Amino acid sequence: YFHPDAIILCDEPEFDDEKINDTLKNPSVIFEILSSSTEDYDIGRKQRYYMQIKSLNKYIILDSQNNYARVITVREEERTWKFDEFQNVKDKIFIEPINFETTVEELYEGVEF
Repeated sequence: YFHPDAIILCDEPEFDDEKINDTLKNPSVIFEILSSSTEDYDIGRKQRYYMQIKSLNKYIILDSQNNYARVITVREEERTWKFDEFQNVKDKIFIEPINFETTVEELYEGVEF
């Protein structure tokens, strides 16, 4: 099992184990914060697993060392994935499931490198 750093859930929660409600099966958006010790794992095995979740619309990966976001968005009709990278602090990121737009600068507000 994998536990992301943050999620957005748009539907009623579905759990892998009804007795232990700690593993959601239906997140809409997953956020991962990369660190030097977890980067390879987060953008490797974890990413491949997350991309198999049918409810997932967007996987947002934030670098902990730089203003950098990788946003992976599903193309619903083909069930293929679009990869976008954002490094400019004014770049806008739209999170469709909750109709929310933010910037890289806002995502890193209060973070000092």
